[in-house]
Amino acid sequence: MSAHSTTTAPSDQSHLIVVSNRLPVTLTKGEDATWSVKLSSGGLVAALSGLQKETSFKWVGWPGMDFGADDRTKIDSLLAENSISAVYLDDETAELYYNGFSNR
Repeated sequence: MSAHSTTTAPSDQSHLIVVSNRLPVTLTKGEDATWSVKLSSGGLVAALSGLQKETSFKWVGWPGMDFGADDRTKIDSLLAENSISAVYLDDETAELYYNGFSNR
């Protein structure tokens, strides 16, 4: 009997984790209660778009509004398909962070 081993060569592709205030997508809930994502047109999104062929991204940020627990589960699943993770903040915390801490 012979032993068989396989080795995996390291990937040539770089990996980047981007943590930003807002996610690079806009979430929209349709009339049928399903969520969809659309790429946003922000400056950071545009600046990093050229690296997509050479670098894989994991994006972490706030989705822009507060969501209920049922919606969060659906949204998390949809975002994971796009290598995105949401950090959920209630409206008061988001306001205090962005308009208070960050912009003052």
